[in-house]
Amino acid sequence: MRVETPKEEYEQLYDRWTDRILSQGISVIKSRDQELWYIIARRLLQGKYVTTALEIGCGTGLMTFRLRKYSKHQYGIDIAKGATRITRRVFGADTINADALDLPFSSNRFGLIVSLETIEHLPSWQQGLKEMLRVLTPAGSLIITFPNVLNPIGMYLRFKFDQPIEKSLHFWNVRKELQKLGAQIVKRTSTWKRHVGIEVKKND
Repeated sequence: MRVETPKEEYEQLYDRWTDRILSQGISVIKSRDQELWYIIARRLLQGKYVTTALEIGCGTGLMTFRLRKYSKHQYGIDIAKGATRITRRVFGADTINADALDLPFSSNRFGLIVSLETIEHLPSWQQGLKEMLRVLTPAGSLIITFPNVLNPIGMYLRFKFDQPIEKSLHFWNVRKELQKLGAQIVKRTSTWKRHVGIEVKKND
């Protein structure tokens, strides 16, 4: 009898979770544009325009679609096959099914990488950050948001959406890991609000 690998189990968990989200309908998906993390991301993206941008954990593809305002070419990846299918169908975005812990791209590829409410759902958020920085150009920007467990509402949000994997993150442990990886936070939202948003650059 064939035994599934941990990666396959992880993919199946998120396929099932994505199916539940997609069952809510396209209008609900599009309305998520007003979620706080999208608002935070748009603030951090102001004034940016690059040749190639990537969204990691693209989900329904709404932000991948929005990246057209900030880049000439946009790509999205998600481990859930249902997510990448709906992204292509609804938004016409260029998305692929891939693992954020092992990105299928060459190093120094993207001038802008966005990952919203994703790293806390990775089996290893540290490896996820390492891969994001690997494919980021030396002068590129990495935009990340995540629920803040130091905020009571942020802690509640860890459980509200019934995600298969949920890690406890806050500004300070993420900053420490980024420093270990040779990167620095150049812009941030409040460290105490329910969602933290940061812009990251590689060290010179």
